[in-house]
Amino acid sequence: MRPLQPPQSYLPPLLEESSILIFVSRLDVVVTGSWDETIKIWDSRAQTPLIGTYKQPGRVYTMDMSGHRVVVGTSGRHVWLWDLRRMMEPEQRRESSLKHQTRVLGAYIEGDGFAIGSTEGRVAMEYFDPAPNIQAKKYAFKCHRVRTYLRLLTLFIIHNSIDAVDQSGGWRRARVSR
Repeated sequence: MRPLQPPQSYLPPLLEESSILIFVSRLDVVVTGSWDETIKIWDSRAQTPLIGTYKQPGRVYTMDMSGHRVVVGTSGRHVWLWDLRRMMEPEQRRESSLKHQTRVLGAYIEGDGFAIGSTEGRVAMEYFDPAPNIQAKKYAFKCHRVRTYLRLLTLFIIHNSIDAVDQSGGWRRARVSR
């Protein structure tokens, strides 16, 4: 994997407009999410680096990659799944199962779902497959037992376990099963 070497002509606007950035190494593109309620796909090899702009239902707070899917968490507790191979419309449109605003999400290494964290400190384990028997497997849990509101939650999804780190450095680990 080689490091991204974008031309200086589009790097400053890309960084200034973005709230989150993901480099997709196998396609050699960058996907950015923004406060202007869009995700954009950039290709540093192209004459015109901006490949496409795609409207989201709210400000883009978080996103992650899972195989060919981009999972986007926005304001209003919306979660949209995009297939990078077919960007005409989202593959799925969902509302977060958590009551509070989405703060972070992370895709499973296996590529079959994602974990989503809220500002309250709860984490929900979700699956891409819309089949009722698969959706019955999803669940949520509270990461932090302290009675203060969480300002920052970071998820690290490693080999079927989750590490959730808050801004004070505290962490909790949970197995990806009930």
